[in-house]
Amino acid sequence: MRAPHTSPIDFVDLWGPYYNTNAQVRDLERLIKQLPQGSSTPGSSDPPRKRPRTAKQLNAEQTAQLIAGYAEGANLRKLGTQFGIHPNTAGLILRREGVTLRPKSLTPAHVAEATRLYEAGWSSARIGERLGFHGTTIITTLRGHGVRIRDTQGR
Repeated sequence: MRAPHTSPIDFVDLWGPYYNTNAQVRDLERLIKQLPQGSSTPGSSDPPRKRPRTAKQLNAEQTAQLIAGYAEGANLRKLGTQFGIHPNTAGLILRREGVTLRPKSLTPAHVAEATRLYEAGWSSARIGERLGFHGTTIITTLRGHGVRIRDTQGR
């Protein structure tokens, strides 16, 4: 059986009021504007995205305090906690201000000098002050290099 012939005009007439959707789009946009802000669309299961955080900026006074603290021997972790910034950020600020950072571990030259001084009777704290490290770092490094460590009474 043959389908009845329809003219292009008949085809357009099939769409009727849905053929031009401009009015419907305008009505939907008006309804969307009436929705409360921050509401999610139905079926949306994604949690709301967190806003990106901005790095805390230190003012000139805080930067000076950071530099002074580092010069007094505080490590980056302690300074980061003190100023509410990441230790890496503390290091970046110090480098930006032209401060030469202490090495994180003893160089071979440091180990040789620390060994010589320790065997001469110096305390690990005193050696650490001289070389710019904590006394515990000195003891740990010397122990790792086979240096015999004295007890707390110096024996």
